[in-house]
Amino acid sequence: MRYFHKHLLLFIILNTPYLYCKAQGSSQKQDSTSADETPFTIVEEMPQFPGGEEAMINFLRNNLKFPPLDKNTVLSRVYINFVVDKNGDIVHPKIIRGMSGAFDEEALRVIRLMPKWIPGKQNGKQVAVYYNLPINFSSR
Repeated sequence: MRYFHKHLLLFIILNTPYLYCKAQGSSQKQDSTSADETPFTIVEEMPQFPGGEEAMINFLRNNLKFPPLDKNTVLSRVYINFVVDKNGDIVHPKIIRGMSGAFDEEALRVIRLMPKWIPGKQNGKQVAVYYNLPINFSSR
């Protein structure tokens, strides 16, 4: 049994560079993204709202409508996940952590209003990228 463990360990050590290179090669095949491929999570150039982060904050501030509060509403953040596709369109927005129905729906409404973004890039090519955005709701 000891002989088996020693050889198994030696096999794993000797094949680790092969497995690492194999994993590296498979991730690089994603560079030629098609409409069917999974969006990236992290890329060399992340997608950007046109005009930058300050312009996005102004857009949110100008377009968010504060839903009516009830006794049980605790003001906080709504976290939204969406994909900025390789054309800069926002697709598949969804709540990943919400507050309540009205606030969640308002956050989704405003995300759907956003203009086209500057798409993310990987190896010089525009690609689809997942993006998480917290939207703060605070009393005025």
